[in-house]
Amino acid sequence: MGNKDFSFIPGLSDDEKILLRNITDKYEKAQQIYRPLYTFFLDERKQQLAQTVLASIKAEGFSFYGGYENAQRKILAVFDEYSRPENADFPLKPVTFTYRSVDRLTHRDILGALMSLDIKRECIGDILVGDGKSCTFVYETVADDVLSVSKIGRVGVKVSEGFDESVVPLVSFKLINATVSSLRIDGVVSAAAGVSRDKASALIRSSLVSLDHKEVSSASQKIDIGGVFSVRGHGKFELESCRETKKGRINIVVKKYL
Repeated sequence: MGNKDFSFIPGLSDDEKILLRNITDKYEKAQQIYRPLYTFFLDERKQQLAQTVLASIKAEGFSFYGGYENAQRKILAVFDEYSRPENADFPLKPVTFTYRSVDRLTHRDILGALMSLDIKRECIGDILVGDGKSCTFVYETVADDVLSVSKIGRVGVKVSEGFDESVVPLVSFKLINATVSSLRIDGVVSAAAGVSRDKASALIRSSLVSLDHKEVSSASQKIDIGGVFSVRGHGKFELESCRETKKGRINIVVKKYL
């Protein structure tokens, strides 16, 4: 079904091609067996790639869910016209960690603790870090392992199944101020990631930079205020503001998510 070398999508990695073949195979099988099939958790780029490929084969039976509204990492369900799944049918479980408010845990602390259990990243959804309480969503096959956790780093935690909607994520970031000659993506990446302009261009040529979840294919591409970009190995950023100087250059403020 369709073009399974996905040559119509530039810059795909081998792993992404394998993922997309798996998705189209699942879609075909779901039509044959009349029940939904699911992927593991997909990040935002992979969700977009999945939507592109499913649209290319005119698929209508698919949906995404990550455990709560506005989740970033989501599971994809593919299904036939008679078996659309409800959110409760997705193979994920919410888990809440509680601990003393004086103990500070980060997204990295929690992710590291889960992956130390030999849980693959694709089995872990969003991690919401709050004050004395954090929540994550995991694939149902690893939920028992996660529920057995009693310590994250040096912090003792209590673990329970369920999503505590009172958890307000503590978003951590730092602001980077820089001056660039234009809003070309290579210049902004150079300033944000702290690398040379040549290195930024090389990262773009190597398909390691994405803007608003789309791979950047040209170093001359422009970025607008509010644009969210990721640089593999350097992090996730957002162009928060910019203003032109008297000398015709541009002062920018970039938010780096920590």
